[in-house]
Amino acid sequence: KENNMGKSQNTIRLEAEIAKIESKEEALKEAFKELNGCETHVKSTYNNNDTDHVRGDKYDQMYEDEQETIKGFSESLKNKKQKVLDEITANLGDLDLLKMFKSFELQISRAADAAADARAREKANKKK
Repeated sequence: KENNMGKSQNTIRLEAEIAKIESKEEALKEAFKELNGCETHVKSTYNNNDTDHVRGDKYDQMYEDEQETIKGFSESLKNKKQKVLDEITANLGDLDLLKMFKSFELQISRAADAAADARAREKANKKK
């Protein structure tokens, strides 16, 4: 609920800081959502199609080697993805805590603004 009292520079600054924090939170949440939806499984070049014509131990070994490499890349991507997701989650937690402190400061600042506004009205009424 917005009222018509004057805002101190401190209140204006805190409101801007909180808006900036909320903007960062939204960007991080969007990044988390996008990254979380990314596939980490690397596909085989063979894709299990048309490989029947290649026979022999040499080709079987090449296929097995490729599958091991693919498995390694897939695991590496999965681990890196999780590391970034964990980092985003940690940053969101930090921002949430910072926003909580800034919101508390803002409440105090608004209360001080209201008290100053009341004093100013009281002075104005005494002059009448």
